[in-house]
Amino acid sequence: VAYNEQRNIRLSLNGDLEPAKPGETESDSLIEARNQLEEARKNYAEAHQPIPIAEATPERIDQVMARRKQTAKDFEAAKEKLKFEAIKDLTKNLPQEQRSKEMEGIAEGCNAAGCSTNIDEIIAWNFYMSIPYWYTAKSESYSQKEGGAKDHCSAFIAVGDWTEDGKIVCAHNSFTDFIDGQYSNIVLDLKPDKGHRFIMQTAPCWIWSGTDFFVTSAKFMGTETTIGGFNVFELHAPSCVRCRKAMQYSNTLDDYVTYLVENNSGDYANTWYIGHTASKGPDGKERNEIMRIELGLKYRHVEKKTDGYFIGFNA
Repeated sequence: VAYNEQRNIRLSLNGDLEPAKPGETESDSLIEARNQLEEARKNYAEAHQPIPIAEATPERIDQVMARRKQTAKDFEAAKEKLKFEAIKDLTKNLPQEQRSKEMEGIAEGCNAAGCSTNIDEIIAWNFYMSIPYWYTAKSESYSQKEGGAKDHCSAFIAVGDWTEDGKIVCAHNSFTDFIDGQYSNIVLDLKPDKGHRFIMQTAPCWIWSGTDFFVTSAKFMGTETTIGGFNVFELHAPSCVRCRKAMQYSNTLDDYVTYLVENNSGDYANTWYIGHTASKGPDGKERNEIMRIELGLKYRHVEKKTDGYFIGFNA
């Protein structure tokens, strides 16, 4: 019984990372983590060989069970180290413009305040919503399965006859685990040197919202709900970069689509609900207009309305 219970501690890796593709380079620390995992895998397999009946004394069984427990712990630790080193490796392969000065400043500010960190950790933290998509694409075990994120959040946006005064109403519920959702308790008012001022719900050290509930001085408001099961990923611009650019630089609804789609990686696949109180009609006059963007890597759908609503219901 004890032997069978021990085998239930995830015998398979369930998270092997594919080796580097031609033209890709890996850091020494990532290569070392791969080697350590392979060694831990071998030790785990050896420790779980059946005990010959002739050697099955109480003392021998205790020794074997102790080694099985230890190799299981070592195996899990090696897997976690490989994941961590792979995420660090991912940040190093980003184009320099995506390793923004703002994130470097956040890292410097944290260290100056006594909170030890570095630019790799700040980038990885801003990648938090992207990592499940990237990991699904890199994992040998998960690459043929449904992945990405689960359905999260519910929201609606309405305009025209569907609201009391005809103006835009937008609302959003965040569906998160407590372990990470508790940190999205900041409302940040940011006035960048270029682009537009914006106010957003966010978490410490993020350059974007993440929960995606915001208003901008260009008369935009918006939010999103996650589309579950989307797992196609290509490393281009991560969602934190594209979402931030859309908030900061969009002047029209079409601009918003452009910034989200440009260099899209497929990560954080969402349905976006964007409202613009200064959208230009055919007569050139400002009007209230709302838009829904359903955005994956390969497929997207955009719809606009001046009278109507869009909903996302993931309860």
